[in-house]
Order: sequence, then structure tokens, then C-alpha cells
Amino acid sequence: MKNIALTLLVAALVMMALPARAQVAENESGIVYFMPYTEICIDVEYEEITLTKGPFYQYSERYLATKNIITENGVKYQIRSINLRTKTSADRSRSYVFDPGKKQVSLTREGLLLAIGDELPQAERTTGKKKENASEITSKKSEIENPFAGLLEEQLLASSISKMAEGVAKQIYQIREARINWLTGEVDHMPADGKSLEMILKQLDRQEKQLSSLFLGKETRKTLHKTISIDPKEMTDEVVFRFSESQGIVEADDLSGEPYYMTSVVTKSAYNAEKNKKKSTESPIFYNLPGSISLILTDGKRCLMEKAFAVGQFGISVALPSATFKEAETILFCPKSGALLSIE
Repeated sequence: MKNIALTLLVAALVMMALPARAQVAENESGIVYFMPYTEICIDVEYEEITLTKGPFYQYSERYLATKNIITENGVKYQIRSINLRTKTSADRSRSYVFDPGKKQVSLTREGLLLAIGDELPQAERTTGKKKENASEITSKKSEIENPFAGLLEEQLLASSISKMAEGVAKQIYQIREARINWLTGEVDHMPADGKSLEMILKQLDRQEKQLSSLFLGKETRKTLHKTISIDPKEMTDEVVFRFSESQGIVEADDLSGEPYYMTSVVTKSAYNAEKNKKKSTESPIFYNLPGSISLILTDGKRCLMEKAFAVGQFGISVALPSATFKEAETILFCPKSGALLSIE
């Protein structure tokens, strides 16, 4: 009895995992394809900035005459860019099957229609899945792990931190004076070409930047990428995500972040089904008349972006006339919307 019960349970799970075929009769066979399902994606690129105070930060005003310094270690975040796009998958509730006969068929990996024809070009027989760039995470690491690595022996052997800071400040001013001398030509041996001079100046800049960071502190920046996916729907100033300067992107209900709002207007496809009922029963193939959505993204003060997209699930399946299907040499479809693109 236990084996029978286990077998029935496995069979039930397998049936649940099969794709829905609401429009497919049990005795039909052929190529199965789906209408597209559209998601809205909000791509946010932002920076994680790690702040590290310099060991001589308390002496910055005395020796370098500046107050523009990092006084505490910490992390902060800032947005670099925001973009709206769509992501397409197969709508498992809208599946179809048809017999292409001798015609060739091109589908995406998800089972969305690309093309049907007597002879399809190689370019049209690809999967149709546009490769999306993986979320890039890049970081600019500090060149010197040891902050005192560039100091001279006399500076390292100074009797106090104040004396060490004074010696480093003098070295910074010497580098600045040397840069001026190279630029004005007041040196004994000028380089033979401009490229050599450029290399010398870059080396001086690098040394000054390294030593100055002991007073001013340094920032280490890491670029992060986050995608927020939402189902298309009517919205009026709905919070889709929040951004915190101390935490980065947080959930829409996390009040620690500043809200970003979306307003959308949905337009569903209209179609006279009765008028085309006869065509539907005779046609072997269906395409989609997609709906659309208009989006506005704001931060509550200003409009950041306005875009409109075709939405597959807001559309209606329409039968291609049987005569057109038979006579056409090539029929092209849009995999993102399911729309009919061209008939040749």
C-alpha cells in the first residue's frame, strides 16, 4: 500500500509540473509554443563608498591648511544611474500547439515564436534570447595596504606622531615644488620627449596623492548593481524601492530609505473575437496583440524617467488566416510581445 501511495504522489507532482495547455486538445500533437509574459525591471547602479580616515587627520589644518578631510571611518552609498526595461518569459497559461508541416520553425529557449518559413535565414534561427550583462561589481582597491609604506626612514623614526606628520607634510611640499620645476623647465636635465615628462609628472602625482591620504583620508569605491522586478499593473505613486545613504537599496516598506515612486497606466488590447471566430477555428497558428503600459518613475520631487513598453499578458491571441499561413514564405514574430512583425 505504501508503494502504491508513493507512486500516486509522484504522478501527481509530475502532472502539476507540466505546463498548462488551456488551448490544446488532448489528442493534438506538434510544436508547442507560448505567448510572452512581461515583467518590468528597474536596474539601479550605485556605489558603495568606504571612508577611511588618515592617521594624521588631526594635523591636516596645521600642516596642509585644509579642513576638507575624512574624520571617521564609515560606509556610504550613492546612486549612479537608474534604468527601466522589460524581461520576457513564457506565459504557461497561454500555450498552443500546431503542425508546421514542411515549414521550419524558430523558437526562443523559452518557447516563444520567432519565425516560421519554408527556409529561414541562419540569423532568424537563433534562440532569440538576448544575453543580459551580468551584474557587474567592480572595486577600486587601495594601491598601498600599509599607509606608512611610502615614508622615509627619518619620518618613521620620528619621536612623536606630530613630528612624523610634520616630516610627511614637508615631503608633500617638496613634491609640489619639484612638479613646478619640471613644468617650467627649471631642472638640470629635461627629458628628451613629452612622453617621458608625462611619466615623471604622473609619478609625482601618485606620490603626493599617497602621502596626502595620510592627512585627508581615502575613499574606496565599489560599483554595485541591483534589479527590482515588478509585475505590470495600474499604479499611482506606489513605492517600488527605497534607497538609504547608509545601507544602499532597501525594501519598499523599510522607512530607513528615501522612497522612489512609480505611476503606470495600463492599456489592454481590444479585439472583436466574434468577428474572427471562424478564422480562429481554421488557422493553425496564433499570434499576440499585446497591450501596453506607460511608466513614470520619480523620487517624489522630480521625474527621473518616462517609458512605455508592450506587455504580452495584456494582449489577446489572434488567429492568422489559414490561407496566409500556407502562402507565406516567411512569417516573423516579436518574441518580447508576441506580435506579428511581417509576412513575406
